[in-house]
Amino acid sequence: MSNTARKKVILGLWSLMWCVVFLLTCLRTGAVMFHHVALDYNEGWNALLAGWGIGVGGHQLYSSETGFIFNNYPPLSFFIFGWVIKLGGDAIIVGRIISCLSIILSSIIIQRLINIMTRSALSGWAGSLIFLATMNTAFYNYFGMNDPQWLAQCLMLVGVYVLFSSGRVSFVWWRLLLSVLFIVLGGFTKHNLVALPSALCVWMFFLDKKKAFLWASMLVICLGIGFSICYQAYGMSFFHDVFSHKRTVRLGRIVHGVKALLLMVGIVVSGIGVAIYYRKKIRIHDNIVFALLFLMFALFFGLMGSMGAGVDYNSMFDVLVAGTLLCGIGLATLLNDARCGGVMSYMCATMSLSLMFLVPIRGVSFYHDIVSIHEKEASWAENIRLMQAHKDDTLCTDMALCYWAHATYPVDMFNLAEALKVGGGPYPVQAFIMNHKVAFVQLYGAPDAYRTKSTYFDGWLQKAGYRPVFTGQGHMLLLSYKPL
Repeated sequence: MSNTARKKVILGLWSLMWCVVFLLTCLRTGAVMFHHVALDYNEGWNALLAGWGIGVGGHQLYSSETGFIFNNYPPLSFFIFGWVIKLGGDAIIVGRIISCLSIILSSIIIQRLINIMTRSALSGWAGSLIFLATMNTAFYNYFGMNDPQWLAQCLMLVGVYVLFSSGRVSFVWWRLLLSVLFIVLGGFTKHNLVALPSALCVWMFFLDKKKAFLWASMLVICLGIGFSICYQAYGMSFFHDVFSHKRTVRLGRIVHGVKALLLMVGIVVSGIGVAIYYRKKIRIHDNIVFALLFLMFALFFGLMGSMGAGVDYNSMFDVLVAGTLLCGIGLATLLNDARCGGVMSYMCATMSLSLMFLVPIRGVSFYHDIVSIHEKEASWAENIRLMQAHKDDTLCTDMALCYWAHATYPVDMFNLAEALKVGGGPYPVQAFIMNHKVAFVQLYGAPDAYRTKSTYFDGWLQKAGYRPVFTGQGHMLLLSYKPL
């Protein structure tokens, strides 16, 4: 067997292993995603705002000044999921499905990009499969969670793919326009994804300054049109809520970004390692330069973003995508290099580093999730029934519970707490509580030891005389200012 054939066998078997791992992790995804059990705080938040986006619920989409719900997301995803609600569907369940499909489609685009850039389909599939395995082990909470993150990521990846889909990079005007349209759509789905367009613009400048200027001009024009539409629809409230969102920022929180980086450290180290190994052969016009620029911008913006309160490891997803592209290009280079007989094995092992530790840990966790899901759903069902019985007279703090119970008065405790910490307010929700506009307030905790995310909110409840009067499932409490 030739050296090249041996490397292809190693890479093929390695890819097959991660394909099997990914399919096994999907057993957990399929087991939990169709049940009325919240997987994350953001699921209910996104679903509620989706309803408000199409006029369901009687609230404005951008109305942070009330103190009930704070919205710092652009409107596109809310319209998409809002129509699901209008058609009678469950926005949380459908949102989970769309999230899964978006990640899978992103993996296919990654495979195609690597294939086009390197002429190696095997390297493309290897990158795609390690990406999927990483997503549903290291970052499994986002695989099948109702959140527009991966829908936005996927749209932006399409914006890159249209420039390469002819089999090589092409900057004809209509491809530039399509690229811009998809990237802007991604930006109006999730507004903080700036690493990819930044890297693409810089790389295009290296290749063709005139085309880069044309692309950037199209981008500015399309953004201007989008902002104009948002202004016409929502006025200055859109700009205030999205770009002046009140949130605490601390340098120490950068550790959350570092933790996310450790979960994919093998991919990042392998990609950078191959680039360093072949640094003398790299030219400014090579596709690997785009991947390196993307990784550089992703690391910078991801770590900066992780300093904000409430920012999860999703701020580092661009790093995963860029690292996967870089690894795919590196694998293809190693396949074509007759000198590197054993390096392929070392690279595959390094790329797998984090997952080899995570897979057994996640396996135990996933098994527990699968066997306990029906018990959790029964608990949620009882709480939903309780909330539905008082939905018009309860201040509800659990966003998914608010959505499934159709509660009239949801309150976004996390963002309210953040706004109060940085000196926001006073908010009408305070007067709402102090004047006893609702009979009940829904919280979680023990009857003799409960508190919310905000000491201010706890103080309002105490001054208004709200005390625990009923205990639901999973430590859910109903507080009231009058005895039952």
